[in-house]
Amino acid sequence: MKSNRRNFIKKGTTLAALSAIGVGTSGLAGLSSCKNSSTSKASLLDEVQKEVEWPITEGLNTPKLCTGISRNAEKGDMRKMKQIGIDHVLMGGGPIPWKENELRATMDRFREEGLTVLNMMIGGYPNTIYGREGRDEEIEKVQESIRAAGAAGLPVVEYNFYADRLMEGYYAVEGRGGAGHTAFDYDPVKDLPPKPEVGIHNSEELWANITYFLKAVIPVAEKAGVRMALHPNDPPIPVSHGSAQIMATLNDWKRLRDVELGQAFRPVTGQFDERINQLSAQLPATPSVLLELLRDIGHHRGTGLSIIVYTIAGLSSLF
Repeated sequence: MKSNRRNFIKKGTTLAALSAIGVGTSGLAGLSSCKNSSTSKASLLDEVQKEVEWPITEGLNTPKLCTGISRNAEKGDMRKMKQIGIDHVLMGGGPIPWKENELRATMDRFREEGLTVLNMMIGGYPNTIYGREGRDEEIEKVQESIRAAGAAGLPVVEYNFYADRLMEGYYAVEGRGGAGHTAFDYDPVKDLPPKPEVGIHNSEELWANITYFLKAVIPVAEKAGVRMALHPNDPPIPVSHGSAQIMATLNDWKRLRDVELGQAFRPVTGQFDERINQLSAQLPATPSVLLELLRDIGHHRGTGLSIIVYTIAGLSSLF
């Protein structure tokens, strides 16, 4: 399993990187024609990997190593990022609506220490997620924030669309060399009752709500030159406290692809580990399936590719 996992990540990130920088496009174009041939897929992966030297060296239009950091980080924290080779960071964006001058001040502060802010997480729209009164006012604040991000030069605004997050299933485990890891067990917590402040929300209700949200914000983001990046459900489970999780599987991503207007996805460690466990038997087909999905997402309406992948060995972001 460890070998499969390592090969999956290496092949998947290689292909996604090639798509992002436009290398080997003739080979990538052949993905659709080899869907039913595992031999062809294996040959394609080998062929594409020969076209780049691994690891890929960062450049203006290549994948960027990136990690999270506090918006209020001190200079010492920023220096630590530089010491481990990080030049690009992501963070929470604060309460909405965002203001251009405040975003610029934050980005400039990190830039002075050699760090480029590529991504900020936006939140503060629960009525939108639950389809309640007041959602239009929240969406207006999100739209204002996106315009501010574009004006400040922030390229990516990340967002969640959780009805509920099942935090109770997480627990700590010790990894190699005493490293702290986070694990998850669904069985003991899968039947926990609904939270009174949240209620119960089924899948179709939430799909209708996210579609309403996207139709309102994506045109604003496109005009502002901002990429909206959706963070899938973490943990990737079907139900949390009685409410559906609509971004927990590859099929969910495909469905969003059909209703979105240029979205990007932000898979994270636990989710990729889970997907790898589920799909490793399909190697080397799986990277091709993921790549086709990501290329569909990234190339829709000419918006390009924006994906962040947390690997087992460290944090690797692909923009």
